[in-house]
Amino acid sequence: GGRERGGDCLNDVWSLELEREGGILNKARSYGWKHLYCEGQAPSPRVWPSCCHANYGKWFVLGGSEWQFEVNEEVETDFQTLYILDIRERSWSSLAPSAPPTQPSWLVSSCLVPIGHREVLYLGGTMPHLIGAAGLDMRALHRWREFYARLDRPWLLDLKTSSWRQEEVLLGDVGKSDIAVERSNVDDRASEVLYRSHAAA
Repeated sequence: GGRERGGDCLNDVWSLELEREGGILNKARSYGWKHLYCEGQAPSPRVWPSCCHANYGKWFVLGGSEWQFEVNEEVETDFQTLYILDIRERSWSSLAPSAPPTQPSWLVSSCLVPIGHREVLYLGGTMPHLIGAAGLDMRALHRWREFYARLDRPWLLDLKTSSWRQEEVLLGDVGKSDIAVERSNVDDRASEVLYRSHAAA
């Protein structure tokens, strides 16, 4: 995936061939990239998706966008679909989104983190598609809170049951001193959590 120089988004898959001699990587030789052709329905072209190696030999892809500022229902469903690439078989499969509110929102630049072999944590991210066709004008900037997912409201995917559930974690001091925390309120700390949720980009 990613975006090429002309601005078009991509959904291709590449591998870097790292041949070893006697189990040791030869740093003296050059290594090249190889374009992989994979069977099945691949994710649509996108930038800033959330990716992780969740199960051995399987690559998970979720979210991302073409950085559009409007919501399209068909496109939204695609970006909420979890795509799974079997690296050995070079084939794609997918887990279709469930009905809300048991499914994460369409998110861009979130973190997708495997937890053992059973669960995947999904947190943070931004939602540029909620900005609107007018783009980032002053009216949109006043609604900036609407465009971010809170880090203290992560989602967990159970890989055995293929079901999502949302968790809630306590807001800490977000790196501030005790004095600063006493002077701040919950809204201030929530704003900090929202702001940091785009850190994955």
